[in-house]
Amino acid sequence: GGGRQAMDPFSMFFGGGQQEQDRGRGGGNRGPDVRMNFEVSLEDMYKGGSVSAKIKRRIVCRGCRRADTAERKARCAKCGRCPNEVRTVHRQMGPGMIVQQQEEVPSKEKCTQEETTLDAVIERGMDTGHEIVFERMSEQTPKQIPGNVILTIKSPRHKRFRREGKDL
Repeated sequence: GGGRQAMDPFSMFFGGGQQEQDRGRGGGNRGPDVRMNFEVSLEDMYKGGSVSAKIKRRIVCRGCRRADTAERKARCAKCGRCPNEVRTVHRQMGPGMIVQQQEEVPSKEKCTQEETTLDAVIERGMDTGHEIVFERMSEQTPKQIPGNVILTIKSPRHKRFRREGKDL
């Protein structure tokens, strides 16, 4: 099982250990999650419905890599440099001693800003504090899986009604 492998010294040296455990949980090479508060009216929370949220996020431009035509070059003119990438290198520190280090290198990819609309379904009776998760909709970085966008539902004060638990 997974517990026995974590205690195995050979698995620690040869690609196992903590990194392998992180990969199994969805960690590893994944970007950070973005949390946002989102106001929903008491009526929408009572009746249900759908609401939209607009976000701006950085995306990796897939067309810039093969910008061989004039049309692609024009479309990629607004794209800028992506954030630096982190890579792992092996360095020899002495006879028989090799160390793994991480270093930042400039990205070869181009990034641009995109405005995205997230459509959230508000279920009947949804409460303040409920979280709606949009998987892999956070900012993109080359060679990394985007994080999630998490909308936390907040209800502004209503002028006539108030909510106590499930009661209106």
